[in-house]
This record gives sequence, structure tokens and C-alpha cells, in this order.
Amino acid sequence: MTTLTRREFTRLVALAGGAVALPGLAGGAIRQDDAPATVFNWSPLGPGGAFLCAGQGGNALVVASAGESMLIDTKNAGFGHALKAEAEKQGAPLRWVVNTHHHADHTGGNYAFTGAPGVIAHRNAEPRIIADQQFRGYLRAIGGLAERIAGAENARGAMLVESAPSKFYTAGYAALERGDWGPTLLMDDERELAVGDTAAQLRHIGAGHTDNDVFISLPDLNILHTGDLCFHNLHPFFDRPAGANTAGWIRSNQAMLEVCNEDTIVIPGHGEVGGPDIMRRQIAYLEQTVEAVQNAIDDGMDRDAIVKLTFEHFEGLGFEQLKERVLGAVHDELTGAPAN
Repeated sequence: MTTLTRREFTRLVALAGGAVALPGLAGGAIRQDDAPATVFNWSPLGPGGAFLCAGQGGNALVVASAGESMLIDTKNAGFGHALKAEAEKQGAPLRWVVNTHHHADHTGGNYAFTGAPGVIAHRNAEPRIIADQQFRGYLRAIGGLAERIAGAENARGAMLVESAPSKFYTAGYAALERGDWGPTLLMDDERELAVGDTAAQLRHIGAGHTDNDVFISLPDLNILHTGDLCFHNLHPFFDRPAGANTAGWIRSNQAMLEVCNEDTIVIPGHGEVGGPDIMRRQIAYLEQTVEAVQNAIDDGMDRDAIVKLTFEHFEGLGFEQLKERVLGAVHDELTGAPAN
């Protein structure tokens, strides 16, 4: 039986590149590229100063308005300084940084932001972000990236080095401490921010993908960032030890639908940008998976057999490596097994 750990999922995301794979830094040896202009792939969303940042972790978003900006999510560890530099080049100095949840592919760059402007996260995220296991994972990720950068003639690698403090990728990162990743501003269920002339509404509905998911609505721009409450055309990552449960996950998607109209631009945590149908598909995926697994349990199938099943609504989905984890997690939820 395949069990994918959070560390392995972070590597899977790095290889997949979030919405778009980043050549040259995705994994293995760094390849020579044709003089890329940026480390990340940046795309404007609509006319209002919003920019999608794809590659090297979950989908990030920069919103710039009236001389200041906000960044949502900070990618994998090792990319923080480059992300900060490129985010501010999209329009304005950063006033706010938000983590949608604690997973390392959304918080790995936090160390570059915790001094100023600081990082906002849900209260439940803080102990998970600074947990010893996650901290050691952050350092391993930077160390692995440093090895790929060392001695390589690569434009993106050079930009990473130039954006970071001197010797960061040789010895400097080893001086980082757990608290360097920790959020500096904590929220509970709701918080509203002003980004220049643009309002940002942050909401936590309850445990869903994790116990600390936050989604961000930008009503002035008609944009919604879901964090990992939505995986678009991908199997989602179930983290039961961190509170993942299907009922709460569905409730969060229903709440996100309530702040959308049919023209809302929806940014999933992973996968391509779309509209509100992304949330409807996520709800359908969860409901159909629960029903299918419950039917298998009722038919007397054990867990080892259930995780090998496949269903029509799984066809064509990416992150195939997560399928067994999904089925095992749903089985355990339905049978009341402990969240290991």
C-alpha cells in the first residue's frame, strides 16, 4: 500500500510545479535555460493589479493597489527571498503576507517575510508551521536546493543566489530557527485587510483540508483564492492528523461558493485557475468518494482492498500518487479509525 507523507507530497508538488512546471529547478540536476526573466511564472489576472505566481509550490497570488501589495502563500522552502523580490516587482512594496494553511509548499518561504511585513495565518497553523518535523523539512528542502544550485550555470539558479543574503545557500540558511517560519499575526475565523484601495476578506470555516484553512475573497476584483480547499483536476492531499475531514471540507467549499458569482476568478491551491465550478467539482469529488468508499465497506471490503479501487470520477485526474491516500483517509474517517 502506498502512503504519501507530507514531505513526499511537497516533493510531488515541486516536481509538478503547482499550476505550471518550472524548468531548471523542479528537481534533479539544474538544466541550462534560455535566460528566463524571473524564477517564477507570473500571469496577470483581470484588470485590477492581481498576479498569479505559479511554480515551486502551491499557487500564490500578489494583489497590488495604491502603492502597497499583499502576497498569498510563500511557496517551498528555499525560494522565499526570490519570491519577495519578484512579488514586489509586480507593483508595490508588500504590506501583508497570508498563509492559507500550514503545509510546507505554502509556507516554505516564510523566513523571508517574518521581519517585515510579517505573516498572517490562522491560530491553529502556528504550532504546525513551527513543529520540529516541519522545521527540519524546511532545512532539508533548502539544503537540497543549495546542492542543485552549487556550480550550476543556470539563469534561475543565479537569480535565486542574487536575491538572497550573501552565502545564504552555503551556510547562512543553517542559522535559521523554527520561529523564522512562524506567523507574526494570528487570526481566528474572520479578518478583513485593506490593500491600498482593495479589500481582502479572510475566512476560516472550520477543519476541512486541515484545521487551519483560510480562503481569501477579493470582492473589488471578483477573485477568490481557495488555498488547498480546492485541487483543480487533481486528487487532493488528505492530512487527517491535521484535521482533514470530508464534511468540513465540503462546508468550506459551500461557503466559498456563497461569496462568488459566475464571473469570479477562482485560484485553487493546485491546478489551473478557473471559475466557481472548481468548488462544485471539489464538492462532487468528496461526496462521490465518500459514497463509493461507504458502499465498499458495506460490501465487506477491507482497507487494503479499498485503497486499490478506482472510480469513474477519478478518471483524468492528476496527482495519481495521492489516490490511495485519499481512499485510505476516507475509509478511516468513515470507520472511526485514528488519524495516524
